[in-house]
Amino acid sequence: MNNKIRAWHQERIEVRILKSAANLNTNKKVLEIGCGNGFGTYLIWKYFQPREIQAIDLDPRMIRRARKRYGSIAHFKVASVTDLPFSDDQFDAVINFGIIHHVPIWEKAIEECARVLKHKGKFISEDLAKETWRTPIGRLFKLLADHPYDLMYKISEFTSALKRNNFQLKYFQLKYPHIFPFFSLVAIKQ
Repeated sequence: MNNKIRAWHQERIEVRILKSAANLNTNKKVLEIGCGNGFGTYLIWKYFQPREIQAIDLDPRMIRRARKRYGSIAHFKVASVTDLPFSDDQFDAVINFGIIHHVPIWEKAIEECARVLKHKGKFISEDLAKETWRTPIGRLFKLLADHPYDLMYKISEFTSALKRNNFQLKYFQLKYPHIFPFFSLVAIKQ
């Protein structure tokens, strides 16, 4: 997650797709889940121009690194996406840059994102799914990466979980389906 190739792809492709699809007005309160070293948080600040960013990660070392690099643009805290330390209906948007596929109880993560979003709030996400690991390149990456593969979701399971949590899918795109599939989506809390 915290490497130069990932950062290049995140800025040149992912954040631009999500910004265009989300149509999120500036001056909003945004939560980034799984912020790592804070680079995604920086991209949210740069491209979405929110009023406030809260960013969480499980790893205290990553939070220290993010605070050191980007502490002037966001509030960073150690927390789990399956037990968010925020009150209900607090954020205009929750942004996921490829984190939920790491979460063994990913359905709880979606529930928590829904809980903290305001009515008509946007869940803005790009992520991987079981389909990612079925292509030749995906199988190679599977040998190199550490993910809870058996607990991961299919894309259809992920979108069904969104619907069960009162999200309406506004935008969905599957990228590179025959090479290394990942999906981008924007869902609105109803």
